[in-house]
Amino acid sequence: MYRMILSAAAPLLVTIAVQPATADDLNVCQQTAGENPNTYILRGIADFRNGDYDQVISDYDEAIRIDPKCATAYSGRGNAYSRKGDHDRAIADASEAIRLSPKYDNAYVVRGAAYGRKGDYDRAISEYDQAIRLNPRAATNYLVRAEAYFHQGDYDHAIADDNEAIRINPYPTAYVFRGVAYFRKGDYDHAIADYDQAIRLDPKDALAYHNRGDAYFHKGDHDRAIADASEAIRLSPKDAGAFNNRGEAYEAKNDPDHAIADFDQALKLNPSLEKAHQGLERVQGLLAKRSNPGTQTNAPPR
Repeated sequence: MYRMILSAAAPLLVTIAVQPATADDLNVCQQTAGENPNTYILRGIADFRNGDYDQVISDYDEAIRIDPKCATAYSGRGNAYSRKGDHDRAIADASEAIRLSPKYDNAYVVRGAAYGRKGDYDRAISEYDQAIRLNPRAATNYLVRAEAYFHQGDYDHAIADDNEAIRINPYPTAYVFRGVAYFRKGDYDHAIADYDQAIRLDPKDALAYHNRGDAYFHKGDHDRAIADASEAIRLSPKDAGAFNNRGEAYEAKNDPDHAIADFDQALKLNPSLEKAHQGLERVQGLLAKRSNPGTQTNAPPR
């Protein structure tokens, strides 16, 4: 399984985080001398979902100690290393999982994700190709490949993979991801339609509201942009990007007080958010210009 991670871009870049092995994978590991490696794998799954990657690694170390041929444990440990930023160890562990179990598609996905995080999207796509050959019915295998195509700027291939993922399993994140690809192509109407569908499937999907508001902004519909950014903030109050986007929409509506408040809040949540710094400077410059008519300011670049 996979989940979406938010990042403060506009629209939000969607990164699909490889999730740990499920109980379905436990038959890969064998009990020895009265010890069961699957106990540690199940613990590792829980620790992974809690974000405790050091403990995940410790859990899988124990599983491997009990069964050195446990492909699931190597794949899971590699996934944890990748989430910690140690992509070389992730690749090494995924490679060992593949050596032990060449038809284990999740190990190719883990290795592909590590290559992708290293910026090697060609190798990532090659790994995802193999995962799809092994398991063409897994929607998430198409989504991770779509992400790699997306990062290469190949939005048409990304959309094709998203289409296949949606055909297999039409869940909200697939629509959100396809919407981002349409957005990058400048097709805001198709992007909005995909975000609409994501919201129908999951009315609490903050990412879908965030991105739909951004698409409305680019269509010049600032009121809808503000409404969607407000809902994204209600659902995800620490989303600095949503505050920034709403601030830009208020700025476009010539409402400097609300714009400044939102840019300020965006910077409280993420002091390095450059777009919020720029927005705050623009609006403050506009107010200064009104007080001193000889001053010039720039319009928002979005």
